[in-house]
Amino acid sequence: ACGLASVRAAARRFDEVARGFNGAVLQAMLPPEVENLHRVVHSLEVLKNSLLREIAADPASAASFDSPLAAECGRYFSGVAQLEADLARYKEMAQPQQRQSSRDGDYSIPRSAQQRLERLEPRAPPPVTGGGGKPVLSAMSFR
Repeated sequence: ACGLASVRAAARRFDEVARGFNGAVLQAMLPPEVENLHRVVHSLEVLKNSLLREIAADPASAASFDSPLAAECGRYFSGVAQLEADLARYKEMAQPQQRQSSRDGDYSIPRSAQQRLERLEPRAPPPVTGGGGKPVLSAMSFR
């Protein structure tokens, strides 16, 4: 249900989760992931403030299940839940890195990831062809 109380509860969860992305968790993330995280956090922050303001101004609109405001609430709740899942995943990824780096002083690939890589079998890339069955890019075309 989209109401002031439910949005405030999700806002508390959001604030807690956003604070969780620090230190080892950020170090476990790739730079594009960190940039995306900043965009997502900013978008959810804007959505949260917008929802709180709109619900406070018109509580009846939020109670309607088919209103645009209810759809925005759904988006916000979904975004907070996804951010919580992402934080849990990145914390899990950061733990093996911390243990490994504290053991031998470097930032090598975690053992479980290394084992998965070793099990991969090399494959030849599929041929890339254009509409006529010819290779898309041929060195012969650069004469």
